[in-house]
Amino acid sequence: MANFTILKNNKLITAHEWNNKICSFHSPFKENLLVKDKRQAKRLIDTSLKNAIDLRAKDNFGILFSGGLDSSLIALICKKLNKKFVCYSIGLENSSDLDYAKKAALMLDLELKIKELSIEEVEKYLVECIKLLNTKDVVKLEIAIVVYAGLEFAAKDKCFNIFAGNGSEEIFAGYERHINFNKEGPKKVYEECWNGLKSCYNRDIVRDYAIAKKFSCNLLLPFFDFDLIRNAMKIHPSLKVNENEKKIILREYADDLGLPKEIAYRKRTAAQYGSKISYAIQKLAKKKGFKYKQEYINSINI
Repeated sequence: MANFTILKNNKLITAHEWNNKICSFHSPFKENLLVKDKRQAKRLIDTSLKNAIDLRAKDNFGILFSGGLDSSLIALICKKLNKKFVCYSIGLENSSDLDYAKKAALMLDLELKIKELSIEEVEKYLVECIKLLNTKDVVKLEIAIVVYAGLEFAAKDKCFNIFAGNGSEEIFAGYERHINFNKEGPKKVYEECWNGLKSCYNRDIVRDYAIAKKFSCNLLLPFFDFDLIRNAMKIHPSLKVNENEKKIILREYADDLGLPKEIAYRKRTAAQYGSKISYAIQKLAKKKGFKYKQEYINSINI
């Protein structure tokens, strides 16, 4: 079934299987075959994204909710599909993700549950993530803490089917590097999107599924739906990115669908910064007498 694109027999497909699947979709860059008409591009997104979400939105489910474009768009579509769900947001006090989550929930009339983390809780989660993932990579751990705390929060609420917005950056050119590659032309952006899809398995998917498994959660990733990937990658890069903006066509689609402009055009903030997890770890490092976060993390004995 389409809703188990990353799973086989309820287990995560292997890196080899993922790479083979992505390569089977990857066509050489042919500019004349890519969709340049905005209305046609939005239709491609509309059909495949709604279907990807509808297929996954079964039983009792929730959404990891940052108040950004991707999680808010998932929530809006779920509302339009008349689904019942809860949004779960985590972050430190005064974090931008919690502020935007509250705003978006109010604007869209969503049920929102918030967990405000303390510095001490971040330290506890850091140790748990080092143990679980067997890594001391700063960036991986900072992102992992956001996912860990969010899934633990949902699981304690007896919600084990959780949507997340992973994959949107890869297929809609959402990283700063896509703006830089755009200077070299659309072909470079197109290839970088495919490269990002191939590399995200080991970079992100394995990490998040390991955390989900710990909490017996079923992670729902509609932006990694294979039909959506195929359709999104038919859209010409000029509709996704320019010299200033990223994910242009997805933002315009969300705006057309009814997502408030403040949310649809919110500037992307990486999870570790929007939640202030990165700030918390820097504060912990300083408290322990270290100048750099990596030095502090390296000092933790498991």
